[in-house]
Amino acid sequence: MKLLIADDEYLVRFSVSDILKELSFSFDITEAESGKDMINKVKTAPPDIGLIDIHMPGINGLKAIEELENFAPNTKWIILTGFSEFEYSRKALRLGVIDYLLKPVDPKELEESINRAINIISEEKGEDKISIKLQQQNNTAKDMTDLLVRQAKTIAEAHFKESIGVSQIAEKVNITPNYLSSVFKKYAGVSLTTYLTNLRLEESLKLLQKPGITIKEVSAEIGYSSSRHFAHLFKEKYGISPSEYQIGETCNFS
Repeated sequence: MKLLIADDEYLVRFSVSDILKELSFSFDITEAESGKDMINKVKTAPPDIGLIDIHMPGINGLKAIEELENFAPNTKWIILTGFSEFEYSRKALRLGVIDYLLKPVDPKELEESINRAINIISEEKGEDKISIKLQQQNNTAKDMTDLLVRQAKTIAEAHFKESIGVSQIAEKVNITPNYLSSVFKKYAGVSLTTYLTNLRLEESLKLLQKPGITIKEVSAEIGYSSSRHFAHLFKEKYGISPSEYQIGETCNFS
């Protein structure tokens, strides 16, 4: 099975190739260092799977995929990018991209995406293409939701130390706060507000161990303007106050 890695950074191409080998995938791997290089290599030998960076010099990854629609109609595309804007994922899905991964690539997510691509290829070989098309259309909404939840988590993890909430995250992914809240809780199992709170409180455990740091300083560093509110949330989750934790009180944090 042929696989193409297109990224203008050599270390990224090397890293992804190395991860694939560690995961025991056996591919005939070709590399491309630009959108133009990618187009030339795909036209010569269309891959079964393409791992494509969006931001490459000259022709970007999505534009290259558009230009290759007639040359590689059966290639399964997976987007790699360091940018988390939801608009990119929406355009990628319209182009038939099967997944959208943020760099640095997580080996587990890469493995899941590759396995999914392989499964789709196997299905297309054994099933009627009309039924496959219908199945892909039915899966599009779920794909969009999965990407939305993943990107909301990524933004929360990157900015939880700031004064950020559901509204700000919803603005970054260009949807309404109510819709984001509803989708996130349904698919992540907890509300986005709770997810943010847990990130902050877990970080506070590390900060409280610093010698001489005050509760007010910890509160401010994890995005809370009120140290009283922080202390209330901390005690609610862990059963003791932040100051008690500092002086060595023991409790079960499971």
